[in-house]
Amino acid sequence: MFRMARTALVWLGLAFGWTVFRSAGVDPSDWNVTVLALSLLAVPLLLRPRAPGLEAWLRLPLLLLLGWVLLQLIPAPMALVRLVSPARAALAAPFAPGTWIPLSTVPAQTLIEWVRVAGCALMFL
Repeated sequence: MFRMARTALVWLGLAFGWTVFRSAGVDPSDWNVTVLALSLLAVPLLLRPRAPGLEAWLRLPLLLLLGWVLLQLIPAPMALVRLVSPARAALAAPFAPGTWIPLSTVPAQTLIEWVRVAGCALMFL
């Protein structure tokens, strides 16, 4: 069990090291590689028979954060968007009056950031 954890820790360190040494962690595409490596390393560790779990009082804020970012991607009626984010509604009103829009102004970038945040959340699981 400890051997698998040590091996995963070494590979995780290599993934983070590659990102930092390649471009000092500035290029977002390098972080995507790190998040992919983290996700692949998390699968066998989470499937262990005696994987330690996250305490309940820490799990809830983590899930709420992931849910909040995903909530911004779900299209909502303009009236609800106006209630939650008047600036977003004012920005979209000339282009999409009366339609459903997401809270995010750039949904594709929000999804990319959600994947990054979810990868970081795996560190705590």
